[in-house]
Amino acid sequence: MQNFECERKRLILEPSISIRALSKREKEHLLSRALSSWSLENTMEVARHRFVATIRFTWQKGHAQPDHRGMIEKLLTGLRLFKTGGVGANVVYRRELKWQPGHIVGGAERHIWILPVQGPVYTLTLREAESLLRFWKRVYQQPLSNSAQVAIRWFNHGYQDWIPEDRIVSFVTAFESLFLRTGDLKKRSLVSRIPRLLTNARGRGQVERDIGDLWDLRSRVVHAEPYQAIDATRLVGTAEYYLRETIRRYIELERRLTPNTHRDILRWLDDPNVDIEKQRLFPRWQAI
Repeated sequence: MQNFECERKRLILEPSISIRALSKREKEHLLSRALSSWSLENTMEVARHRFVATIRFTWQKGHAQPDHRGMIEKLLTGLRLFKTGGVGANVVYRRELKWQPGHIVGGAERHIWILPVQGPVYTLTLREAESLLRFWKRVYQQPLSNSAQVAIRWFNHGYQDWIPEDRIVSFVTAFESLFLRTGDLKKRSLVSRIPRLLTNARGRGQVERDIGDLWDLRSRVVHAEPYQAIDATRLVGTAEYYLRETIRRYIELERRLTPNTHRDILRWLDDPNVDIEKQRLFPRWQAI
């Protein structure tokens, strides 16, 4: 795990995905392999590891290979949606299957797969670790809708990018996946729907202004029009914060509303008679 710290030494998120602290012996083993097989840069990367994520899957001979990278993306998505902080993962060791030659010679990959990561260290306290387990179960208890999956994909694109302007384009595209239908007036719909989902009437004005600024900046960037780079730097953190919370709340709406299609959720958000705050739909997992 990159850029990851936790006061709890083991987190079992589900039977196939867990996180635990590296033992001294395991770290020495990984460093030994890194020194003999990889570059100095990769050896330094391994030296920074303190926790390891274990991904387990069953692969029957003759069937398609399971997508272990997709499972790693699922792990990182759950962590990133839970709270702020830069977290990533490297594939530094993989045990080969019994019928493959690599199993005979030790079962370790000869390369390292690195996902870019930025931001402050992702740190979980004991209380946050317990809350994460509940959050994970709630988010992944049933398949996510296509709208949520597309928004999460763009959220991860923006999370892993390094350029503020590009991150904002990705984040605003994720907002579009959640809050727009074909034929909607895009800016007006986003400025109306996102604040209603995020806050009460008293706090809505600031969110409306921020969403409007994000849309305007996104439009100038994608249409190659002049813009102030300082605006992107100022707004990127706000965009990430709003998007993380809207994805969490949108998923919760899918779990609680009936019917719960994308069109139904947007119609519910557009209804001025719905008092979202009074319905108490959203559990307080963790301040993000």
